[in-house]
Amino acid sequence: MSATSFTTPSHSSRQSFDKRIRSLALERASSSMDTRFDSSLLLLRSASVPSTDDNDDDDTTQLLIIEVESAERELLQSVEAYNKRRSTNNSNDNNEPLSSVIDKPSEEMFYSVIQRLLALPPSSIVHRERTNSVMLMNDNHDASFRDYDKQDTMDQLRSVVNQSKSRLHNNNNNNNNIHSTIESKRSQRATRILDAMETLYQPLGYIYDDVIASHCTDALDILHDTRHHHRLQSGTNDKVVETSTTTTNDYSTTINAAYKYAKNGLSLLNRCEELYRETGETSQLPSISSYVSVMDIWTALLAANNDAPEEEGEEIMIQNNHEMVLYKRMKEEALDVVKSLHSRRLEVYSYNNNGGGKNNGKYNILPPDITTNSNSVKKVLEYATNMLRRVVPHYKPAHVTITGDSSVGTWHFNRVIFDLAYYSQPFSGPLAQDLLEFMVDRVKMQQSLRWRSHKRRNSSNNKKNKQSSNDNDDSSKSSSSIGNNPIVPKPNCDTINGVLSAWKVTPNIHDAAQHAEAVLAQLAIWQSDGTLWGIAPDVISYNTCIACWKESGIPGCAARATEILTLLEANSTAIQPDEVTYASCIGAWAETAASDRGAGRKAEEILTRMYHRSKDNSSCPRPNTRCFNAVLLAYANGRESGGGKRALDLLRFMERLHSEGYADVQPDNYTLNIVMKALTNCGEEGAATKAKEILKRMETSYNTGDGSLKPNLLSYNTVLDSLAKKGDAISAEALLHQMYERTEARPPDAHSYTAVISAWAKHEDKVMAVKRAEDLVNDLESKWAAGITDTRPNTPIYNSLINCWAKSENKKTLYRVTQILDLMEELGLQGGDSDVLPNSRTYCAVLDALARSKNWKAYNESLRIIDRMEELYEEGYESVRPCARAYSIVISTIARSRKKGKAIKAQEILHRMENEYRKGNAAARPTVYSYNAVINAAAYTSRGDEKEQEEAFKVACLTFDQLRMSDYLKPSHVSYGTFLKAIQNHMPVSEVRDDLVKSVFRRCCRDGQVGTLVLKNMKQLASPELYQTILEEGGSNYDLPKSWSINVKETGIVFS
Repeated sequence: MSATSFTTPSHSSRQSFDKRIRSLALERASSSMDTRFDSSLLLLRSASVPSTDDNDDDDTTQLLIIEVESAERELLQSVEAYNKRRSTNNSNDNNEPLSSVIDKPSEEMFYSVIQRLLALPPSSIVHRERTNSVMLMNDNHDASFRDYDKQDTMDQLRSVVNQSKSRLHNNNNNNNNIHSTIESKRSQRATRILDAMETLYQPLGYIYDDVIASHCTDALDILHDTRHHHRLQSGTNDKVVETSTTTTNDYSTTINAAYKYAKNGLSLLNRCEELYRETGETSQLPSISSYVSVMDIWTALLAANNDAPEEEGEEIMIQNNHEMVLYKRMKEEALDVVKSLHSRRLEVYSYNNNGGGKNNGKYNILPPDITTNSNSVKKVLEYATNMLRRVVPHYKPAHVTITGDSSVGTWHFNRVIFDLAYYSQPFSGPLAQDLLEFMVDRVKMQQSLRWRSHKRRNSSNNKKNKQSSNDNDDSSKSSSSIGNNPIVPKPNCDTINGVLSAWKVTPNIHDAAQHAEAVLAQLAIWQSDGTLWGIAPDVISYNTCIACWKESGIPGCAARATEILTLLEANSTAIQPDEVTYASCIGAWAETAASDRGAGRKAEEILTRMYHRSKDNSSCPRPNTRCFNAVLLAYANGRESGGGKRALDLLRFMERLHSEGYADVQPDNYTLNIVMKALTNCGEEGAATKAKEILKRMETSYNTGDGSLKPNLLSYNTVLDSLAKKGDAISAEALLHQMYERTEARPPDAHSYTAVISAWAKHEDKVMAVKRAEDLVNDLESKWAAGITDTRPNTPIYNSLINCWAKSENKKTLYRVTQILDLMEELGLQGGDSDVLPNSRTYCAVLDALARSKNWKAYNESLRIIDRMEELYEEGYESVRPCARAYSIVISTIARSRKKGKAIKAQEILHRMENEYRKGNAAARPTVYSYNAVINAAAYTSRGDEKEQEEAFKVACLTFDQLRMSDYLKPSHVSYGTFLKAIQNHMPVSEVRDDLVKSVFRRCCRDGQVGTLVLKNMKQLASPELYQTILEEGGSNYDLPKSWSINVKETGIVFS
């Protein structure tokens, strides 16, 4: 885009115009830049810092620290500004413009900043040599199948959760080493963000869990490295008093540092527990792992105090007497903390207390009248079965022939509980939980009767006859309260597993996983008080709990599943993990890979741990094909760079293990399909060629009789996707025709044709591309009419055809895409054919074609289409929901036009977009691209009309200000660059303009958005002296600070 030529107005009119522009700029510079810029809220960018070579690790870490510090600072400033604004809100008239309103920071923003803070390098102990350079002991996070070091951890900390770290120790046998603590203070900073979050929200339990785990991990790091250094010191043969003094002082310093982290973790656990008690919401419930971690770190402090260095000499003992007193107090406090936390954990996870997360009395669903009925056992069972009958008409319970309570036992309750798990219903988990607690109540009542009977039998002989008579009366009354049932339905392990399974399948309950985890904690209570003595969970129980976290999909679910696995591995229970445990835990990372960066690496770490544990101990489970497939799926879903290469490495490792005798590790067709998917999704170089080679291997193996590698429709479609991504349309179409000739797989489906048409859309010969795409659709219609295939042209196929026309730059594009859209509306909307019903993607593809066509009709036609989308959506067509992409394309089309008043029109569409979002259409939430398009329309408004220039500059200022003040968006380098262009095109040269330019550029630097476009427009806008002065604030013209461009998403910065 290029700006139109500027027509110089008369001298008087030019002075008037300059005055209005100066007024706008002064208002902008004084109020907006100095006030609202400082209170704006910047979200962390979603993408992580770009990967670098090993030699640039220090630079990458520094960039990460700068980025997190900036986000942390801006978030705290925004909270402070919002709280101040809220405190004075009642005294205001609330008539201020939208741009001056300070938005409330969202919960997601707090959690995002906390997560990035906790991702910083942890505190660590380093050894500084007096004559040598500093040697850092960093965690080795690159464990793989090729290199593996066993853990070197304290014996007392062997059961601690989340401590699978191997360390690289460098010992140069120098006796004059002095160690000190280097702290990133990530835990304290995360706690400060959590404190700020508590002023606005009630944080969920998993947020507290993450910060607690960070404090405990930092404390364990300090204790681990202190113990290692103490061993090195104690191993020397020539100790002197000076060395002993230094060792004692250093040991005291590090123990106190660990004590501080332990206190912080305990404080956070207390706060989380208090919030749970106040709200009764299980989403605020602290996890079991938090209790375990805090107890373990205080136990570790006990062990560390026992290892305190002994002093030699009276002078040293007197000098360190204060420290020994502190050690003693710390030990006493640690003992009290461990004891109290154990009882508190049982109390908090008890479902029988009045405030423990239940809002409906003692039971979730069971009414009180049937649980206290004289025939309660049968009544409760009938109530549960009747609930299932109402929603599952064909349900037939196994106990329909029961005639009395005497026939009801554990088996009948277990059967109903497992039926609740089989027929997934919203009440499955709560009702199964009620049945379990009812069974426990019956057991407690029977135990109470037995205890009373035993007590009376031991009464004095003088009152034996009288007491016996009273016993008979009381026993008959008490027995009647439980229905004279000689068989009490006592829960067993199957009962517990059934309840866990019921929670796992319960839909629309976001905290089902927390409920399942609480069941295991409650079982520990019943074991400890003797109610269910001898009833213990088995590996199926823990596997089901892990599966609950896997299915939950809530943030941090994979990490919570891994915590349970770590507990089993650390022998914290009597249960050892099996193959299903590892496969489910790895599968949890695969499920979250799309939103959790690094999920593939974390999944592979678990597989690596499983492999080496099985080699060290033959009783431990060995990896199987299912475990490998889950790791491969994590890499495929993660779409991270290098994921395809790791998938190929894992495939080769599977083949090597199979050749070494691992019968359960054998690649199948699902394995190879995932590898091809990983190659395609991760953008691996030569992905299409490698995918074709794997497909050829599958076909060859199947032809030779290996049915396990039989290629299926997914295999061919995956290869078609890789070819489409590459743009190899000829090969893709050839493979499509080949699929009709192969008998082992189904014929091509709609996805197959969509992939091939998409490949033609990327072909260089645009004329040939649209012709081949049209021929493919016509050929498919002929095959469907002739009965050769069940696939017919549907909505996705027509969408891809429209997209192909949009990229063709053909003069007939406008006519053809509107023709296809009319056909789809006629068949789908008017004719009721759901297969060709147009959706939002259809209209977006048409709008994109209009924007690319450069046709003068595109302006009005795009407005007609967006109006049509809003009209259809109002009529109830959910599939035609107006989305952000549709609005943004319309704004972009307006910006490209030469229409008068296009800036105002673009702003109008943006406001319609915002209103649609406020009405509940989440798909219409504006994006950075939407705001940039409006600023672009204003920046390139014709400069011949002074009034229109003034209006355009107003639009640019207001839109840019709205973008900065958004609670979910932040300006990009394109935003800053385009706004600078608006200043250049519509603001006369003056000191006010220079001040505004400097203010905008400095804000751009703080946001890390100095990209090529910003520098290019700055060079055109500012005078050479001003340009050079601004750049010299950060260094030279060719050596700008990396923090200036840390958030720029472009290939590089060109300084010219």
